Amino acid sequence: MFFKKNARFAFLATLFFFIVMVSAAVLPQAVSAADKPIALKFAYWMPTKHTLHRVFETYAKEVEALTDGRVKITLYPGGALGKPPQQWDMALGGITDITFFMPGYTAGRFPRTTVFDLPLLLGGSSEINTAIASGVYEKYIAPDYKNAKMMFFFVSEPFTLHTSKKKITSMADAKGLKIRSAGAVQSATVKTLGGSPVTMPITTVYTSMEKGVIDGVFTAFTAMVSFRIYDVSKYSINAGLSAAPMAVAMNQKKWDSLPADIKAIMERINSRYALESAREYDKDRVKAIAKGKSLGKEIYPLSAAEQKKWEQAFAPIYDKWLKDMESKGLPGQELLDAVRQLQGK
Repeated sequence: MFFKKNARFAFLATLFFFIVMVSAAVLPQAVSAADKPIALKFAYWMPTKHTLHRVFETYAKEVEALTDGRVKITLYPGGALGKPPQQWDMALGGITDITFFMPGYTAGRFPRTTVFDLPLLLGGSSEINTAIASGVYEKYIAPDYKNAKMMFFFVSEPFTLHTSKKKITSMADAKGLKIRSAGAVQSATVKTLGGSPVTMPITTVYTSMEKGVIDGVFTAFTAMVSFRIYDVSKYSINAGLSAAPMAVAMNQKKWDSLPADIKAIMERINSRYALESAREYDKDRVKAIAKGKSLGKEIYPLSAAEQKKWEQAFAPIYDKWLKDMESKGLPGQELLDAVRQLQGK
């Protein structure tokens, strides 16, 4: 009997020791896993000196702070994970969790969004353009992005023409020039002016202008600094000829996997960062124009009479856009009227 009790005691002691040892090994790992932050990759192609890199740095830090470190966003600038035209598909495929992309780089996939590309429609400032876009986004634009979670959507500062050798003061001056454009509507704008549109990402413009592959570029003043295009250009029209929609989106599955309180925190700040991106663009536009002048670049306005001629010449672009929208069963006229109403036109 004595030996039986001792044997039972020894067995229980051994079992207790085994449970303690297993718990000691497993529990720290469980606690560690629970404490591990949610890691999110945020990809974009702009360099670290670009306006939006600064905005995205602030965004990542604020998300981490507001979630008490539960979310950690790692930035991948400079096209580290993919080229500009690949960014949207990178988010859809999960190569990155969050991406910045320009719809114009993937022509034909976001038809409603192309309203913002129409010539001389927008062009006041990025903040004004973004406010107008936000006024029509939910009703008209959102279906373009149903395959991913839209984080924030905004519209650029005004786009204009910058050339390396020939000053453009009239449509006749643009005839025959090879001009970089982004998207079908911008290409149609260049064609209407008499130029030859060349589609390419902004990241390749510097070398293309340097080698004479193109004569100019349709872009914003901030890009002239961020991508060093001032180094290979001489003339810039200071006018709002167009604008470019831009967006930050997240992989839908990744978004769905986030805890509800994390989603609520990110939703709360997303709309603010759309406007923050726009405001930073506008600040840097002023600096970029001043930078160009300090470098001896000729930055000049388009005369009112010439702009009126351009407006009349661009009318067929609007007609074609409306027909294209109608052929797709989309409310193009209604959308265009809504944008114009928000502009007070």
